[in-house]
Amino acid sequence: MANPESNRRGIRSILIDLKEDQNIRGWMVEKTNQILSRRYKAIHMAEDMEVYPSKIHRFLKGENVNNEFYDKWFEWYCKNR
Repeated sequence: MANPESNRRGIRSILIDLKEDQNIRGWMVEKTNQILSRRYKAIHMAEDMEVYPSKIHRFLKGENVNNEFYDKWFEWYCKNR
């Protein structure tokens, strides 16, 4: 059961179950690829996250993105899961 006090402060928590050989970035890429489709494309995700579409593509290709991207990704994921 959720703690009502934490909800008032806007704190959310999620449990991430990683595979034995998986890291957090790999899990994020996997979840992103599961959500993207012919209808919901990376450009739509970028608009929802308020980042440039090139950041989504760099992230999915394994290139470097900044910490702000990770913060925005988790905010987006918590709202849309």
